[in-house]
Amino acid sequence: MAEGVTRRGDSWRARYRHPGTGRQHQRTFDKQVDAVRWRRQQLDALDRGRWVDPEAGKVSFLSYFEAWGRDQL
Repeated sequence: MAEGVTRRGDSWRARYRHPGTGRQHQRTFDKQVDAVRWRRQQLDALDRGRWVDPEAGKVSFLSYFEAWGRDQL
């Protein structure tokens, strides 16, 4: 079995830990091959410096704009 990929009932869970922040990210899949592929893509993006935090898209535009506005002063 691939490292970082485990069986969870009827699904497969892929996990990795961000080396810079130490935060763990995970996602579940129906097929093992999809879990392995996703984990490999995430680790490759980290190595190439192209990784995007999945939580980054959860900031509303208004919150972002207000924080940006405070930084402009």
